[in-house]
Amino acid sequence: MTSPDQIASETLRAENADCSLAVTLEFAVDALHLRYQARNRGTLPIYLLNRLWNTIRRDSGTDGQVFETLPDLATVQVDSTEVVVSKSVVDVPYLMLVEVRQIPCMTRVAPGESYEETVRLPLPLMPYTVYERAASHGPSVSRSLRFELGYIQGSERVERMVEPVATPTDEAFYIDAFPAQDQGIIGVGPFQEAVPVINQHITRPTKPASTGEWTPWG
Repeated sequence: MTSPDQIASETLRAENADCSLAVTLEFAVDALHLRYQARNRGTLPIYLLNRLWNTIRRDSGTDGQVFETLPDLATVQVDSTEVVVSKSVVDVPYLMLVEVRQIPCMTRVAPGESYEETVRLPLPLMPYTVYERAASHGPSVSRSLRFELGYIQGSERVERMVEPVATPTDEAFYIDAFPAQDQGIIGVGPFQEAVPVINQHITRPTKPASTGEWTPWG
């Protein structure tokens, strides 16, 4: 693990038929910086599932909804070997009941275009999903780190379903809820440097999500 008075930097890359992803990890004194760039390699638009939010408020001026998206909000899931930081759809944990499945707002990336963002996360990392979060304090352990980014392709049907929504800074896009297994995922890792994370496991659900819901794929 890098000492507090050092800054380490490492860049990993991945690509598939739809997009490419480059992620640079940097350690600051008390934070982890993840700078990612996603480029659309396909012929259709892609929608990055990267704009996580906690609340929706009503704008008193327009009487419209505003999604309170937070650039530094990311899912952090940890197990006995690694920690995965992601911006993507997360399924509801098995046996947990929620009123509404929460889907991130989206960034639209046209063919040949790219999108770049830096995520700043305090160290040690705190396990978190939109449905669960760990205690903010506790013993930490070192884990190898991967980064994942979720997306959907802008097919004709998806384009009909996508709606523009307001955020505190600009316009984003939203779509009806669908299971995590029906998104595209591109990821990199593990990075060479391990990272400290609070030692409370929040892992992906082990029970497959229901396929009886509408999804962007059909």
